[in-house]
Amino acid sequence: MKAFKREIKDITDLLEMVQDFKTMTPSIVAIDTEATGLHIIKDKPFLFQFGWRVGKNIMSYLVYLNKSTLGKQTIKALWDLCKKYKCTIIGHNIKFDLHMLKNIHVDIGGLKFADTTFNIRFAHDSLTPDNGGPPLSLKDYTAQYITADAKTHEKKIQSERSQIAKDYNKNLMLKLKAIETGWSVARLDELEKEHFEVLSVLSTKIRNAYNKWLAALPQDVLDKKTGFFINSNEIPYNLVNIDILKEYAYYDIIYTLLLYYSTIDVVKTRQQEQAYQLECDLLLPLLKMERVGFKVDRDYLLTAKADMEKYMIKRRKNLATLLGDNIRANQHQKLKELIKEKYNITLKSTNTDYLNVILPTIDKKEVKDIIKIVQELRTLEKWYSTYLLRFLRELGPVGTRIYTTINQVGTVTGRVTSDFQQFPRRGISKANGTPLFDPRRMVIVTGGEYDLLAYLDYSQIELRFTAIYTILLGMPDQNLCRAYMPYNCYNATTNKLFDYTNVKDIKKIHTDQWLRAEDAELWIPTDVHAATTALAYPDVHTHSKKFKELRADVGKPANFAKNYGSKFNRLKQMFPDKADDEIKRIDEAYYKAFPGIKNYHEYCYTEANASEYSTNLFGVRYYGLNGHKLINCLIQGSSATLLKQKIIEVDRFLSNYDYKIKFQMNIHDELSFEIAKTDIAVLPKIKAIMEDIQNTPIPIVVDMEVSKKSWADKEPYDG
Repeated sequence: MKAFKREIKDITDLLEMVQDFKTMTPSIVAIDTEATGLHIIKDKPFLFQFGWRVGKNIMSYLVYLNKSTLGKQTIKALWDLCKKYKCTIIGHNIKFDLHMLKNIHVDIGGLKFADTTFNIRFAHDSLTPDNGGPPLSLKDYTAQYITADAKTHEKKIQSERSQIAKDYNKNLMLKLKAIETGWSVARLDELEKEHFEVLSVLSTKIRNAYNKWLAALPQDVLDKKTGFFINSNEIPYNLVNIDILKEYAYYDIIYTLLLYYSTIDVVKTRQQEQAYQLECDLLLPLLKMERVGFKVDRDYLLTAKADMEKYMIKRRKNLATLLGDNIRANQHQKLKELIKEKYNITLKSTNTDYLNVILPTIDKKEVKDIIKIVQELRTLEKWYSTYLLRFLRELGPVGTRIYTTINQVGTVTGRVTSDFQQFPRRGISKANGTPLFDPRRMVIVTGGEYDLLAYLDYSQIELRFTAIYTILLGMPDQNLCRAYMPYNCYNATTNKLFDYTNVKDIKKIHTDQWLRAEDAELWIPTDVHAATTALAYPDVHTHSKKFKELRADVGKPANFAKNYGSKFNRLKQMFPDKADDEIKRIDEAYYKAFPGIKNYHEYCYTEANASEYSTNLFGVRYYGLNGHKLINCLIQGSSATLLKQKIIEVDRFLSNYDYKIKFQMNIHDELSFEIAKTDIAVLPKIKAIMEDIQNTPIPIVVDMEVSKKSWADKEPYDG
């Protein structure tokens, strides 16, 4: 393979590139950008790279975007060629590059796009890197599977960024030490244990010197700075050595093309083309969603930040009092040493799982309190960093919206990942129950004509798909099926047995009365979590307060764990305060309540041992999984595939009409929108699209909710 590298510096170079293209007529064109940062809305590209491979020759071009109109002329010429020759444009994490191009007003309409992360996912077994699967990053993948020196240029770039950051920080330290001889990084670390705004407690001279240092930093660095010092990952690429950057840029195109051509035939051989095309079709709908973002209540964030800081400082002081030392909750070794020294208790570990298990066995109240405070502080600090500081930094001094990137292949199941996928449903509170912060409360209506937030959520979609699998395997789980339809029940009026293949019967599920075949009792949808709870605790009355607590605290989490194949030891970890015989009852109760699910689990183990791959309900294949992983993969994968199909359908529907509605995000099995009150009537139409699934034996239901205030305040909407 021979690579030709060309920089387009003038119109003559551009015309030569066009002639090369026409001569070689590639079907696949790779693109990439180098930008001032990673923010999909605020940052801008300064370099555009592209290229193609024909035979054993790879052409790699680059053009600067911020020096003249030549850059945009080049992109337009390339786009025109791609349209004329019906090329597919590929890139690694290509949505980011498309964001960058849209940020400088480049039109991307009428073009076909694909992402080489799809090649990695569908050309390999369905395993994470930790389990022997391939890495998803371009350099890591290329280095592992194509050429060992793929990281050479990246290492040079990172070295440059590290040196620039080091120089900035060295300059700051010299300034501070000239004012106070005792100044050190260790001193800063001690101050950060007691104060969140360290700068506010430093001397006036130190603050003034620090602010002068800040003022001299490039704006691109200031926009990304998160801590007291500069980190290397906060140095944008436009500040590194030009010659090093150009080589890096050329090779990104070369590696992208090598990756694509080394995997695409495997994708076809594994008959994953349908799944691959689905991901390609999803690219632009997700791009539009990502650019909408979320309106944020800055005042709420700032208030919550102050409250959390005050409370965390208090709890750190409580911990220091109990241990006799100023210690952070994540100083694992020191924590073990202090507990041993002061209370003569030896802990094997201080990780969260171990502390959960050991806590009920500790007799000394002080040590129990230490463990509880440590666990609480770890949770608080994670929330503070993940849901408060991160979004406040992204907002900047005047911003009102936050944005996130949706990763289509971040999991082997196909379920998308993003910062918002992990948003907790409930907020965090103090130990006494006083609310501190609810991340969903920070997301508010945009205002103006967009005065509503709307959420359409697939109701218990994974359990419904589990029920479908029990039917397809020939052993319908009666309890689970009856959660969603009157399975094995007869119509009280016609005396005919319910037929889940009959559309008329499906429509009558909740309008007619149905009687259970075994006892003629009225069919009431099964409460799946109560079913397990009742069998695990037969002596607790099902209408009692105690039963409701057990359903929420035991039945529900146990069901979710068991649905995906968890066994006795996992339940024991989940419920460390319960004796083995109680854990055994919970474990057995689940399979008594849902014997059909046990059959599904056994099928997964048999299938994994007997077959090279397994296929979800929508034709996506999963290769190389063991039975335990397959249990989860088929259900979550089917849910993920369905949601992706429906995002595309809803996007096409909305594109055909002039509704004042913006597709905002998908969170788990839920689609969110910004919408004008005058267009609320469109929601039932979207619901109908989402529920329109052919030949499903279990009804698929979408719940609708709207909010006039915040994500946390959404309420049911019946249309």
